[in-house]
Amino acid sequence: MIVAPMTAARPDLARAHDREAVATEIEAADVNRDDNRDDNRDDNRDDNRDSRGYMEVDVRDVEPKDRLETILGAYRVLRAGATLRLTVDHDPSCMYYMLSATEPEGSFTFRKVDDGPEVWSAEVTRR
Repeated sequence: MIVAPMTAARPDLARAHDREAVATEIEAADVNRDDNRDDNRDDNRDDNRDSRGYMEVDVRDVEPKDRLETILGAYRVLRAGATLRLTVDHDPSCMYYMLSATEPEGSFTFRKVDDGPEVWSAEVTRR
């Protein structure tokens, strides 16, 4: 039996939870950026974004319990006009439904790119 999390039925709870998770993700990203500057590294291997504002996140190797937080954290740090390419091992439609429930209408576009059967991917652009 599949049980949807309580936050799916209560978008107001999802938003409150997401704000806390986003704050944690942003703090962690700031620390990582500062560490990278201190190391004087010129590469961006820890940052999956390119100069066009395109970020790739592959969560196939991420523990299932951590996937949603990883995906939403990546989406939250996108600038307006930037795109997140998400690669997963199942239909990514749940990402669309989560964003629809937690983000303002018209604030993103969602497009499936690869449709299985072993690898699925989607592109989400923040407006």
